[in-house]
Amino acid sequence: MEVISIERSTYEELLTSFNSFVTQMKAIAGRGTDKRLGEWLDNQDVCQILNISPRTLQTLRQNGTLAYSQIKHKTYYKPEDIERIISLVEIKKKDTHSYRCHQRKGGSGVNELIMPHNTGVKRVLENMKEVLALYKNVTGNYRPLLDGERYMTDREVAEILKVSRRTLQEYRNDRVLPYISLGGKVLYRESDLEKVLESCYHPAR
Repeated sequence: MEVISIERSTYEELLTSFNSFVTQMKAIAGRGTDKRLGEWLDNQDVCQILNISPRTLQTLRQNGTLAYSQIKHKTYYKPEDIERIISLVEIKKKDTHSYRCHQRKGGSGVNELIMPHNTGVKRVLENMKEVLALYKNVTGNYRPLLDGERYMTDREVAEILKVSRRTLQEYRNDRVLPYISLGGKVLYRESDLEKVLESCYHPAR
């Protein structure tokens, strides 16, 4: 087996750059399908992109570092807001890593063999698959607008908000989301969904 040595700082920078690329690709994919609704990320997306725990993510929200929007108990984030704090999160990680290295006896470095099952490597591979899926979605699901407005189905909105269709029904019952009912078919204006998310938006302090 051939082994290529790479400094941890270089490895972490590669991961950060690729995760940033994935975030931008998601935004481009949103524009590429003629949608006015921007791409919104949920807690799981952001934790994977920043490689942080849900608890750390909650701290970033509570201390005003990270802006977010919230519908009921579901939290959403704009990709551009994630972009703004990527460097901040990485700086904190590097500071922590440098401190730990300094505390090692004799100051000698410890080599680590990064295998395919490594968390960072697995995330990169998963993100690569996601980027390919986004490309197929952009090229295969193009839909023209009706008088400048896009109308979405129950299934599409559930996918965008990353909730079940039953939860979506609860949103309708509680008048959280505006909708149109035509002969038993439920449709949502994309602009209405964007307004709801923006109205619940908490900017960073």
